[in-house]
Amino acid sequence: MKAKKLNDKETMLILLLVIAGLLACHIFKMSAVFIVALFALWGLKIAGLYDQIRFFKKHSFSKICIWNAAFFLWTSAFFAMFFSSNLLVSGFGQLLLAVLKSLFNTIGSAVLLFFPVVFFVWKYRKKIINIKNIFAPQAVLRLIPAVAKYPIYTPEAEVYCPEANPDFSKDKTESTTVSEPEEKKEASEYEFPNLDLLKDYPADNEQDVQKEVENKKQIIKQALNDFGISITDISATIGAAVTLYELTIARGVVSAKIKNLDEDIARYLKVEAVRIISPFKKNGTIAIEVPNEKRTFVGIKSLLSTEQFADNTHELPLALGKTIDGKAKVIDLTDMPHILVAGATKQGKSVGLNAMLTSLLYKKHPNELKLVLFDPKFLELSIYEEIKKRYFFPIPNVASPVITDDVDEIRTTLQFLYKEMTNRFLMLRNNKCRNIKEYNTPQQVNGNSGYLPYIVVVIDEFADILQDKEIEKTVISLARKARAVGIHLIIATQRPSAKTITGDITANFPARIAYRVVSDINSRIILDSGGAEKLVGDGDMLFFTNAEMTRIQGAFVDTEEVQNIVDFIANQK
Repeated sequence: MKAKKLNDKETMLILLLVIAGLLACHIFKMSAVFIVALFALWGLKIAGLYDQIRFFKKHSFSKICIWNAAFFLWTSAFFAMFFSSNLLVSGFGQLLLAVLKSLFNTIGSAVLLFFPVVFFVWKYRKKIINIKNIFAPQAVLRLIPAVAKYPIYTPEAEVYCPEANPDFSKDKTESTTVSEPEEKKEASEYEFPNLDLLKDYPADNEQDVQKEVENKKQIIKQALNDFGISITDISATIGAAVTLYELTIARGVVSAKIKNLDEDIARYLKVEAVRIISPFKKNGTIAIEVPNEKRTFVGIKSLLSTEQFADNTHELPLALGKTIDGKAKVIDLTDMPHILVAGATKQGKSVGLNAMLTSLLYKKHPNELKLVLFDPKFLELSIYEEIKKRYFFPIPNVASPVITDDVDEIRTTLQFLYKEMTNRFLMLRNNKCRNIKEYNTPQQVNGNSGYLPYIVVVIDEFADILQDKEIEKTVISLARKARAVGIHLIIATQRPSAKTITGDITANFPARIAYRVVSDINSRIILDSGGAEKLVGDGDMLFFTNAEMTRIQGAFVDTEEVQNIVDFIANQK
């Protein structure tokens, strides 16, 4: 942080503020703390340091001043009402209390002054004591995986990695050491969050949905008939956001003719766009995906309570959403092994990232999983800072647990991850293991080599961290080699351009999620094919992996639900 150079007038003003603060302490006693704080803030403002402090970036100077003044008035009257010490009570406080008593009498003044204390305790009750943890029953025990009492891995040694950091030249070590922390947390001490922290969303009326489907079947038949195309059969599969109509066309009809009618069919159905798939599932039919008039919410709770999620044996399970046939889509990040998420702004990317992180927090013990979060937009992932002691991977020389737009912190974090990857490769080689799963077997762990947790790196806006070639080169290097040692990347961007999503990115991120985009060109950059421009938004996505495309209505998790989960984890001792 660099302060601006002060002129004589500003220097004199700061000295006067210091003197005024000392006088305030003498006159207003303990209540002067808030006046001194106000003077200190004013001094920071004059010195040009106010806007460089992270906390003050979120709050205007005038708002802070108003809150300071309010606390000053309250503490002055509060000390005068409930204390008698000369060190606490000022003449101003006694005068203010006399005014209150004349307006509300003694009992009314006491209630009025004590109300902010009650309000504060109630508002922040979850941070003071976890009430839900005391009264809520233990729910969904099957969500809790069996976690062996492994020693916790802590990164210590550094390895010379010229590819990641050309300037690093210290301690060219050939091996790594693993040490146990002084206070080792056993698996039984940690309690997984329960489903009571999440919301339920009502289902739609089935009769209304069936009526809409039958009506659209007739419209599709009429539209194709008007263009000289006859169909022998039509069936429907109802999804949360779209319904899939599967057509069996008559012999002699060229399927390309139907594919070119997507805009006309959308016009007949009075919808913004439809997506035509030909052929569909290699069974000789053609499918048309049509947006529903009324969409169904796919809450994250409805996915986490399914057998597909609760009973799976995935190393890093991610609940993405529901497919058109209503099945929960749960994938294993270790099989991907990295995911690219892209789409236009306000189409559901950040909600999708929160759903993925929620899935991991419900399934993985802190000893098994560590997170590294990049949030250049400051607001999307900062909510997870409260669980940094349990779930965040420790990065030395980085002040903020969630990396924002500081180029030095971004570079330092990525270089440390590269060195951690190299350390892990050496550990696997020395233990004759091919991957992290073999290394974490009980035979290996019981040999005091230490349990290696998976590391999931989430970058909310990938385009914003591409400040220089070194950062991009390190990200690509991690994507190429880090899978075997348990480091997996999830990167998201709202700028799906060829400049951001380069050939190296698409080559090393075989699993991709596309939300709605503005053009066919953007869709082809993300998925190597069109289709994402015809999505309906609000979590509607195309998931591409292993040359297969699946349409999914993404899971919804709001900020309140995430906060409940974070508070539940953070409030555990």
